[in-house]
Amino acid sequence: LQRVQPRRLRPVGADNLLGLNVNHNYFDMKPIELLEKAVCEVRGINPLELHQKTRKRYICETRQMVMYFALLHRFTHAESSDFFSLDHSTANHSRKVINNLIETDRTIRIQVDRVWKVLQEQESKQMIYLSQIDKIAS
Repeated sequence: LQRVQPRRLRPVGADNLLGLNVNHNYFDMKPIELLEKAVCEVRGINPLELHQKTRKRYICETRQMVMYFALLHRFTHAESSDFFSLDHSTANHSRKVINNLIETDRTIRIQVDRVWKVLQEQESKQMIYLSQIDKIAS
């Protein structure tokens, strides 16, 4: 998943011409929200739970995983931690924790692999959609 370029204008009714069932909210999401959605989908958590001040292990690990993927996708420590209203050092700690868990915890390793697959699917859907819109627009 790469940073999204400035949003392109979509021709009105282009989705109907293509016969695509596209959720416009998906394309209007910020890149870090897409990461959050992918991680929450794999871990089975409602994204709203990640923004609560809870320290439940499963939620904390999920929050750390989102920050881990944000850092891998070239977000700064401040950007990834600000999304959860946390200190920038928390993002660095999250990266270290998830790296350690990937090495030691098989379930986390499997979940990280699944998140990568979901992110690749999201990116390919977005690229296909944008290429179809470009064809219609030209």
